[in-house]
Amino acid sequence: MSSEDAIEGQAAVENAIVGFLRSLGSKRAEGLFHERVEGSISRNFELVFLKEEMFLAPTELVKFSEGMNGLVYVGMRRGRISGKIFIPAPSFLEDLKPFIDELNYAVLNDKASWLFLCGRDALPNGISRLNLPDPTAGRLALVFNSGMECLGYGRIEKNGEGDVWIRNLFDLGDFLRREDKKEERRKRQ
Repeated sequence: MSSEDAIEGQAAVENAIVGFLRSLGSKRAEGLFHERVEGSISRNFELVFLKEEMFLAPTELVKFSEGMNGLVYVGMRRGRISGKIFIPAPSFLEDLKPFIDELNYAVLNDKASWLFLCGRDALPNGISRLNLPDPTAGRLALVFNSGMECLGYGRIEKNGEGDVWIRNLFDLGDFLRREDKKEERRKRQ
C-alpha cells in the first residue's frame, strides 16, 4: 500500500467516525475524534483493519502479528466501516461516556433498559432522562441504564404528540440473540 493510499484510508476512517459523532449531536465531532481516537492511537496503540473490522491494538501486538495469515481479531474491536458509514462496537460507545454532556443520550428506567436489551425500542414512558443537544428527529442517541452503563444506541423519533422515543438500532443483547438464532438453526438441521 502506498503512502497516498494509507493517507486516503485514514481520511475515510476519520470522516466515517466524525460522521457518526455528528449524528449523535456533537457540535465538535472533529475535536472529539482527535481526543478519543487519535489520542488512544498515539499512546503505543495502532488502528488495525481486518476486512471491514477496525481494532485498536498495542503496537507490540501489531508487530508480532505481522505476516500471520487468517487473522480475524487483534486487540480491542472498535467497530467496522461499511462503505462510508462507521458502525461502532460497544467498547467505542463506552469510551464516549466522558463526553456525554455534548452528545444526545437517553437514560432508561429498569424495565425499559431490559426491554431495550431485548431489542425493543425505548418508549417515552421508559425514558427517565434525556440530553438532546441536537433533538432533531432522525439523529442518533446513546442509550444508558440508570447506572449510566451504555446499552447501545438508537434513532431519535417523535410520536404524534411530540414525545421523544428511541428506535433501537443496536443494543448489547444483539450478540446473544444472534448466537441463539445460530443454535436454533443447528438444532433444525
